[in-house]
Amino acid sequence: MQPLAALFTFALSAFPHTCSWVFTGGTPPTSTSCQPPPVVFTRTGPARVTLTVCAGPLCDSVSETIDVLEPKPRIVRVVPSPAEIYADQPLTLTAEATGKPSLAFSWKLPDGSLIAGNPVVIPPGRLSPSRATIRLTLTNEAGSAVRTFTPKILSPSPRIRSLALSPNPTYPRSQLTATAEATGRPPLTFRWTFPDGSTVEGASVTWAVPNLPAKSYPVVLTVSNASGSVSARRLLRVLPDAVIRAFDPVCPGACLFPLGQAVRFVISTTASTPRFEIDWNGDGVYDETVTTLEPLHIYETPGFFRPRIRVRLPDGRYETRTSSRSLTIHR
Repeated sequence: MQPLAALFTFALSAFPHTCSWVFTGGTPPTSTSCQPPPVVFTRTGPARVTLTVCAGPLCDSVSETIDVLEPKPRIVRVVPSPAEIYADQPLTLTAEATGKPSLAFSWKLPDGSLIAGNPVVIPPGRLSPSRATIRLTLTNEAGSAVRTFTPKILSPSPRIRSLALSPNPTYPRSQLTATAEATGRPPLTFRWTFPDGSTVEGASVTWAVPNLPAKSYPVVLTVSNASGSVSARRLLRVLPDAVIRAFDPVCPGACLFPLGQAVRFVISTTASTPRFEIDWNGDGVYDETVTTLEPLHIYETPGFFRPRIRVRLPDGRYETRTSSRSLTIHR
């Protein structure tokens, strides 16, 4: 091959030579000039270009594949940094785009103002959680492209999302659990003010309910951080003091039991030496006296039952409570 290559090089220098170009998919599609005119390709993607050079009887060809790019601008994506940010912090936006240079980037903010360049830094306070949509316009000599983008903007000020008291209603001398969820820039301080004037800090706290008269009382939560504070309240209903706090069957789901199966009940009470009378069928006849807090009963007939329980108070009166759940006994 080397003698042939040397001979061809010699022929190019010693004899006139001709050029033949083939531009697949181009305009013009061919040329016989060794300095061809500019070629325009109408389709993007790979295009094959072949050059054949002849010097006298000797010819040689070479082909190359070029990648024809789309000249029109296209916005691939917009990347915020950081991914989420508080409204009083700067935000950097970077666009990835394609198209024939040079590309011009124009960012329109919610207030109508424009910022040019890429990347750009949005100054603090220009975006908010409710007004954060940005419109990017990308232009070049071949056209323009537009994309809207909404970065995740957080409010630094605290906001209470949920507040719960459990159990509510409750009884005197019981334990109350108060829980809350809030948003805002950390650290957040949760401060609860309870009906007796005591305050407890924490997102989830417990409070021993004192011997309060039966009525509704406000429980106030204040959440604060460096950006401010916000308060919310819930009404806590305190019930009249009772010896029997709860009397319910233990059900695996629906209170549905086959005939002959022992059903377990749970009694919640403030009595130190409990002694209860139970009406298992709810027909007004108290069938059994128990001293355990988890009595068992086997129903001998099918049907729908809502049992009741009572206890004799020191003054001779009876305190009665009906189960909060009904039972279905089937064959």
